[in-house]
Amino acid sequence: MKKVSLLLIVAMLLSAIFAAIPASVSIGMARQYRVRTVGTAGEEYYSEWVICVQEVFSGTAELRKADETVITLHVFDSELNYTGRIENWISMTWEEEYQGEGAFTLTVSDTDKYARILQRGCFISRNDRTTCMLLVNVERNGENHEIRAGGYTAIHMLNYRMAYNKFVIKNIEEGIYRMVSNNLRGLPLTCDAPKGYTDSVEDEVFDCPELLDAVLTLVREGELGIRTVFDARNRVILFEVYKGDDLTYGTAFGYTFSTEFGNLYSLVITEDDDLLKNVAVICGANPGCDKTTFTYEATPGVLGLDRRELLVDGEPQGTTGEIDPETGEEIKRSFEDWKKAMLDKGKQALTEYNLVQTFEVKTYTGTYGVRYALGDKVTCKSGRYGLRFDARITQVKERYDANGSNISMTLGEPTINYIQRELKLNG
Repeated sequence: MKKVSLLLIVAMLLSAIFAAIPASVSIGMARQYRVRTVGTAGEEYYSEWVICVQEVFSGTAELRKADETVITLHVFDSELNYTGRIENWISMTWEEEYQGEGAFTLTVSDTDKYARILQRGCFISRNDRTTCMLLVNVERNGENHEIRAGGYTAIHMLNYRMAYNKFVIKNIEEGIYRMVSNNLRGLPLTCDAPKGYTDSVEDEVFDCPELLDAVLTLVREGELGIRTVFDARNRVILFEVYKGDDLTYGTAFGYTFSTEFGNLYSLVITEDDDLLKNVAVICGANPGCDKTTFTYEATPGVLGLDRRELLVDGEPQGTTGEIDPETGEEIKRSFEDWKKAMLDKGKQALTEYNLVQTFEVKTYTGTYGVRYALGDKVTCKSGRYGLRFDARITQVKERYDANGSNISMTLGEPTINYIQRELKLNG
């Protein structure tokens, strides 16, 4: 309480000088107010200004614009013991994904300190982010006296485990936590408490899969994401299943990306129909009978080049599972019930073959983590191309080097190129 009170006093005093800062501040409200708590080092972020709480108490506090926040990297060994900090680097990329493991690269001068603390298996956190990265490779170049390191978010640790035994999953959140918690075997991860999401699948069976593959398969069948939250003080990496906020146009705190609004300086629009299917042809047959074919059209009457057909394996007409009291035999399922079940199966199959629409935007670092974050749904708009749609922020890439910094985001499902298409179709 003392720290929060001091911060409020400092903020109120500064507001007399800077009119952009409100006279009274509510700490911890991410979007309702102009303050947002980010990271594990105690930083308090205004939408336009930043105060570092640690600097307030050390007597070195200064007010900075959000996009001028000084980034410090903190390094921890494989047992989460603190080993040192990195304040200067040649270049860094920091990538996080809503339904993936992200990526990280770092280039620093080859000093004795950095050579000592940058080791494979160590973790790197940032003072302005909640997640941490796991280093998997380190290269020392004696010619140009540089150290280059790379890795992924701590989610990558799940790639080191198989899921023992068979798992039958219905509720996605519950199933992921069950698989992960039962297969950690010493990994420095702690599962978060379930939040009660209802996203589900129809009794999906995993028989001794690779753990990360199984988790990514499940989240991609719903609208959930995964992340790790690093608590440096308590030496805990929390594994969390979560869902981003709805910030689409018309909601209370809606956010729209558009060149017309001036909140981005680079825009790449991609429409990819390489995997699009909009007509399901479902084949089913009873034993000893010819196949019966049902057709489900997502767009009724679609023809020509716009018609994309998908073959779906059906099932026999079968029975209802009930017994006829007169004959003592199972009652055969009616043709109409069979047809409905087959059309529903075709409709569900088409959901995996949608038109891919993505916006890849480059924006200003000061707004990310304040007005919107990874996993949030926002509105995308381009008057020039006549496009407007709602999409989720699925990927965030940050780059820092001698030329400055930039942040790029993918809104919507990442584009599927030819190689990825072949992998999806042929395994």
